[in-house]
Amino acid sequence: MNKTIVLLVSILLLGLFMVPLAPETHAQDFSVTVSPGTQTHIYNANVTYYIEVQSISGFTASVFLYASISPSKTGISVGPPDPGLVTPPKNGVAHSILQIRIGNDPSYVGSYTITVTASSGGLTRYGYSFLTVTTTGDVSMYTTPRSQLITPGGAPTYSLGILWAGASPSPSTFYVNLPMSGASAAFYGTYGSGTPTYGPFTPSQTTPDNPTLTITTLTSVAPGSYPISVVASGATTRNYYFILVIRAPGDFSISASPTSLSINQGDTASSDITVTSTSPFSSPTSLSWSWLDTAPTTGVTPSLSPTTVTPTSGGSKKSKLTITTTSTATKGTFTIMVTGTCYQLSDNVNITLAITSAADFSMTASPTPLSIVAGQIGTSTITITSTGGFDSAVSLSFSWVGTSPTGVTPSLSAYSVTPSAGGTATSTLTIATSSTTAAGSYVVRITGVSGTLTHSVDVTFTVTTPPLTPDFTISVSPSSATIRRGQSGNFVVIIASTGGFASPATLALSGQPTDVTGTFNPVSVTPPSGGSATSTLTVSVGATAPLGTYTLTVTGTGGTLSHQATIALTVETVAGVPPVCIIATATYGSELSPEVQFLRGFRDGMVMSTFAGSEFMVAFNAWYYSFSPYIAQFIANNAFARAAMKVLLYPLIGILHLAAMTYNALSFSHELAVIMAGLVASALIGVVYFSPLAILALVLLRRYRKTTLRISQLRMLAIVWVASLFMILVGEVAPLPVLVMASTALFVLSTLVLGALAAATAILRRIR
Repeated sequence: MNKTIVLLVSILLLGLFMVPLAPETHAQDFSVTVSPGTQTHIYNANVTYYIEVQSISGFTASVFLYASISPSKTGISVGPPDPGLVTPPKNGVAHSILQIRIGNDPSYVGSYTITVTASSGGLTRYGYSFLTVTTTGDVSMYTTPRSQLITPGGAPTYSLGILWAGASPSPSTFYVNLPMSGASAAFYGTYGSGTPTYGPFTPSQTTPDNPTLTITTLTSVAPGSYPISVVASGATTRNYYFILVIRAPGDFSISASPTSLSINQGDTASSDITVTSTSPFSSPTSLSWSWLDTAPTTGVTPSLSPTTVTPTSGGSKKSKLTITTTSTATKGTFTIMVTGTCYQLSDNVNITLAITSAADFSMTASPTPLSIVAGQIGTSTITITSTGGFDSAVSLSFSWVGTSPTGVTPSLSAYSVTPSAGGTATSTLTIATSSTTAAGSYVVRITGVSGTLTHSVDVTFTVTTPPLTPDFTISVSPSSATIRRGQSGNFVVIIASTGGFASPATLALSGQPTDVTGTFNPVSVTPPSGGSATSTLTVSVGATAPLGTYTLTVTGTGGTLSHQATIALTVETVAGVPPVCIIATATYGSELSPEVQFLRGFRDGMVMSTFAGSEFMVAFNAWYYSFSPYIAQFIANNAFARAAMKVLLYPLIGILHLAAMTYNALSFSHELAVIMAGLVASALIGVVYFSPLAILALVLLRRYRKTTLRISQLRMLAIVWVASLFMILVGEVAPLPVLVMASTALFVLSTLVLGALAAATAILRRIR
């Protein structure tokens, strides 16, 4: 059985990579990665990492980089990333070098977490790596400069400084890893000149050896940003990193013909996009389009073919921009920008697009439906709206749809109206009923005719029997809404007269949580007899309002009469801002504490950056924020509770560090990485936090029920665990967000239970 489970899990995880996932559309964004994910060095040495900033969905803004280390120590300096401001090309990468200097003190031996914070506009992303400081002898090296910019055919030179950082120097040989083709490396110095390797030699502990390293490139080398490593191989093997940026030689320009397009709804138009080389430029150039300012909301589809062109040196190549529209395409004038990019180079051209339609008109009625008490009247405004410059007369008439009621007389205030071009015209429909009109629902159709154009709108009205006593009804639209912290929303409160009610009704709001207020405008309304009156309720949600769903009650009081309507209000956090880790924040006293920053970085930089992780967080947040505000408030006000919670959170932070290391080790596939990180975290949380409860339950079961946990029961739980993995795979491939949300929650819960029961069973066997 166990072999079968292992085989099934292997097949599922393999399928996660072999089956292509459906493409997803994302907003412009970027990611940050720190490499390598973990390093081990002696104290009194230099350590280097390279930072990679990846453009997502066309992101091209500048990104500010900042690095920190935890725990921080005075003798361990984290030099600012070099460069500290990078701009990745569209859908490409940019690099920076991070150097850490470890002071000459054995007390620095230990484990550290390195966090790189990348910020651009309102976006903040995190990258992580880990450093272990030991007492084992090691090579220490630095390079000058850390990054250079050349064109193909260039031969940049880097100066190296090599020292031995340990107690007993060891011979080392140095060579270079080049991640690009069309380039070669050679060292120049005492221990190898004009050779691809340097040494072996024994570095001094006091006087650095200073060879130079020259990277020779061919004119065929591909433009891009490349992290290059110098590998020191001896008693230990170490990598030291620097950056080489190769930009395309020459330049290019981009133009369009024509630069202005006019198109009717449902038609297609195109423009030729030309990429012209400024010699000697002859590199592949990627083309993309985007809307400037306002974009059409529906029915407009631009496309480029091909999306990559390579002009000859001094020549040009073309692509075609095609605009396809539907009959319901948004009308107006819009601007499309076509952008060409080749590493470190870009240019763009704007095309103006005017979308028009044939002259026409449309008809609407408001309000509809109507409720009319027999013997009274009801009215509805018929609005004729011009489209496409329509400005002709429209003849109006009415007819019955279905049953023609007795004693009902419809009439129009105007039977011919003429809207201005782009404007509107109105006519009022009056429906007069008699006391003999039978109760029921009826439909009158208003038809507008202008030349060959004909449109109509139906007005539904319900005739009701007059009530014995005057009364009113109250309703709210919409009846439910979601409002984020710091924002507000409007609701329309309708007081409708029944039985001839025509008195003032005073409105009041109750049931709102802390920091949520409501204002009526006006606070008292008087409906006409048989009609209705409205008030606008503005609900404002403050920045500290508790998250969740609440039932708000709107009460209308008129004399001795009182009626109520309810609103389902959901309070959410601010858009684009991750939910606060409120229990951890209350425990450690600040969102800026290293522990809270790590928890947030693990959630936002790893879990929320994946499809499976973000769907799991939907279910987790709904559960977590249903109770956490109350616990956080208690902890914040109780010093003993804060101290106890720090002890409880310490194992969790360690478990999540292990989960983060698992994620980084499998970062070649973020979806697999987040699933395996979840497996590690859930299993260890079950062992640490829930195995004591499991031990107690098993002991009580054995003592009072005279029974023990059977292997068949664990097998059933294992089957549930495997089924949750299968559902995750199906949800990822489909993709089905609801299925992924449910299956990841089941996967985490079943892993928790299996971890706790397995640990409890093993411990009980050892002590028996």
